[in-house]
Amino acid sequence: ASELVIDTEGNGSGYYFHNGKMTELRWKSSNGKLLFTNLMGEVLEVNKGNSYITFYKSSEYSNISMN
Repeated sequence: ASELVIDTEGNGSGYYFHNGKMTELRWKSSNGKLLFTNLMGEVLEVNKGNSYITFYKSSEYSNISMN
């Protein structure tokens, strides 16, 4: 089996799904701290409770369906 290694230090983009909405976001990570901002650079507050974060290779983006 192959191993997927993901470098989570740095930055990237993604989506936050909440309350029936989708918000495009930017993320950055440094020293183990993860910060989410909206496209205007404002800190994005994640709802309290359980959250699920997933990473995928950018080359796999066309295979992802958000229905």
